[in-house]
Amino acid sequence: MDKSPRQLEALRRQVLQCDEQIITSLAARLRIIEHIGELKGHLNEPIRNRVVENQLKRHCLKLAQQHGLSTTFAMRLHQLLLQESRRIQRLQQSCNEDTPSSA
Repeated sequence: MDKSPRQLEALRRQVLQCDEQIITSLAARLRIIEHIGELKGHLNEPIRNRVVENQLKRHCLKLAQQHGLSTTFAMRLHQLLLQESRRIQRLQQSCNEDTPSSA
């Protein structure tokens, strides 16, 4: 591997591209979460579903292990995603409560 300043800059550009993909994927994920929150509101389902959360946790752990990532890091990230998902769903449901239904 080249150990020049050019190589360092090339690697930094790759990191920026990865970050862009992560943010783009997070934005898509959160748009889906908004729809889930809206649907849960219409179905009178609670925001929190521990069965689904446990399935997601197991899936996250499996992916972390497959990719050689720290499971501690993966679980911290997973917890952060769950917290944000719940926040968005609460917000979505409160918006739906404020919007009159069309008859």
